[in-house]
Amino acid sequence: MSFSAGPRGLFSHVGLPGTGISHASKIGSQSRSSQRASSERVTISFQVSMQKTGEPLILDLGDNQITDESLVRKIKRSDEYKNAVRDLSIKLKEETDEQTSEVVNLFRAAPEIQSESSWAIALSELKPEIYDAKSFGESHPTEDDIRTALSFEATRKIRSWKFWQLKRLRREYVDANTKARHIERVKEWSKKKEMHDETEQSTKSKKDREFRLAYEQTKAQIQAAINGDHAYIREALDDLFEGMNMPFDFSIDYEMRGNEVLIDLDLPEIEDMPLKKASILATGKVKVVEKPQKELRSEYARCVTGLGVYVAAGVFNISPKIVNVLISAYTQRPNKATGNTMDEYVYSVRYERDEFADMNFPQIDPVVAITKYEHCLKLSKSFELGVIVPLT
Repeated sequence: MSFSAGPRGLFSHVGLPGTGISHASKIGSQSRSSQRASSERVTISFQVSMQKTGEPLILDLGDNQITDESLVRKIKRSDEYKNAVRDLSIKLKEETDEQTSEVVNLFRAAPEIQSESSWAIALSELKPEIYDAKSFGESHPTEDDIRTALSFEATRKIRSWKFWQLKRLRREYVDANTKARHIERVKEWSKKKEMHDETEQSTKSKKDREFRLAYEQTKAQIQAAINGDHAYIREALDDLFEGMNMPFDFSIDYEMRGNEVLIDLDLPEIEDMPLKKASILATGKVKVVEKPQKELRSEYARCVTGLGVYVAAGVFNISPKIVNVLISAYTQRPNKATGNTMDEYVYSVRYERDEFADMNFPQIDPVVAITKYEHCLKLSKSFELGVIVPLT
């Protein structure tokens, strides 16, 4: 945002970086005596920024807050300033809402569960990729091509003051050189084509070997998944859990028991949840407040149960032979008897593959979804998660 003062009054020039929003309008005026006293135009530039609390600030280009109360009042009365604050308020609300949605609704990104038949189809349709060698791009030289090139060459080389002889002389030059030049160009073309084809054949051999190796590896992995090979499943589980990136800290321990995967899920703490929410007032300004404890606990319950859904979906998609995923989730809390921080389990659920595969993840409530399965969950009306004894 920039402002300029001159003979016609105080003007504002508003620009929000990255938004493409800009304005210029008169927001004040100078007296006639002031106009006569100063014909020299002075430009002062400003920025409008917004703190996480929703408080707008007017700054100079050095990021120093403007303290001239008279100028600040004129700026704040302008439509341009109000529009800038409104736009920044909307952006802050969107960012605040997104932070909450990212942790509360992460289960919506859970992948669709693949059936055993889909694995068999994937195996049957698997084919090694084949490198498509590039054809030589230059066309075979023809005598017409040579004669055209020689005609230009003759025009440059053959000159005479006997202009009436030029056409015949140049034609004779073209006729005399066409055959030899054509043979020369064909040899050059053939040599270049041979080098190109040799290079492409070498590339094809190398790429096809790489594609065949990748095909054999993928084929072996799919077959191992279909067979329920435990060594493959353990390696895939390690890769799955190591590759999970969440906006909070959590950890997973697991073991296998037949066709069931047992997971101990160390949950994020409620203190890791976004603690603030934002709303747009009638004035266009944003109001940022602390979330009520009940709302925060509700979001936490949705977050941690949704995390379990997301993890279970990933596990089921490692192998169609995984029929159950038992998730027992715990958090660290002060023990009321000793005061010491201890691990306390807050929910445990055994997800069954067939029923789990029928869930439409973007539409579920993960807290309610747990109740469809064998589970242990103590959730009060105020959304407090009670201590439970996990399933075995």
